[in-house]
Amino acid sequence: MKPRRAQTDCTSPRWLTDRAKPAASCKRGRAAGKPFVCGMNPKRSGRAIVLLWCLGTWAYLFAKPSATPVDETAPLIVNHYAVSAEEFRWFMLQERAYVFQDVKTKCNIDYGKDFWNRDCAGTTPKKIIEKRTIDRIVRDKVQQLLFKDLGLIQDASYSAFLENLKKLNASRERAVQLGQVIYGPVRYSALQYYGHWMATLQIQAKEKLAQERLGVTDEQLQALARKKWPNRPYEKNKELVKAKYVDQAYQKLVDEMVAKAMVRTNAEAVDMILVSGQEG
Repeated sequence: MKPRRAQTDCTSPRWLTDRAKPAASCKRGRAAGKPFVCGMNPKRSGRAIVLLWCLGTWAYLFAKPSATPVDETAPLIVNHYAVSAEEFRWFMLQERAYVFQDVKTKCNIDYGKDFWNRDCAGTTPKKIIEKRTIDRIVRDKVQQLLFKDLGLIQDASYSAFLENLKKLNASRERAVQLGQVIYGPVRYSALQYYGHWMATLQIQAKEKLAQERLGVTDEQLQALARKKWPNRPYEKNKELVKAKYVDQAYQKLVDEMVAKAMVRTNAEAVDMILVSGQEG
């Protein structure tokens, strides 16, 4: 196999080439003109997910401090990215229905006066929604920051997301006015667009990582196929096996990034948002 030529366009994920410090075995591989596949030995192809050692290293590097000043008054800071109050509130509102149902099922408590501070199995609805909101934001934000480092987006902020949504809806409205055919709603809500936006970027991130950094080999795919689908012919299911392999690697990477994420919560700011969100 010939070494892959390095990309020089602005979308190349340079964070993995410029800042990462590969292990000595990786350096020797590069010096010998071999593909840069961190922590992997092709002769041990039976270990289908061995490359995840390298993903853990990326997760550590991903959490390194940024030189950009951070708004310390923000309700939540994830890997030196300040989550705005507006963004925090938007995620929190998505968790309300779950909390209502969960508290009703576990403790038979209906929404009403003092609902958010009622005791339920040793906790309160307020604490439940706070934890779920923070967990959701952290998992989504580390992925968005990964998308940015991979060159898939330029800005991971909530304001940039809303601006893109505004431009998309304006474009779709113009198309309708011109009599052009569009698919789906004329205007997307923030929630509708967010789901599509995240899913599309996740697919693109997996493709870039698989093509440029994961170094997936045929031997590794065959090993996974023998383990997961021993009775299926490999050649007929090669693309399915590869997709499964890359998906596992991506999910592992995200889990590692979440576990190693530097998260700081501004309790006062979060409490103000939670109190304002309790109305209605």
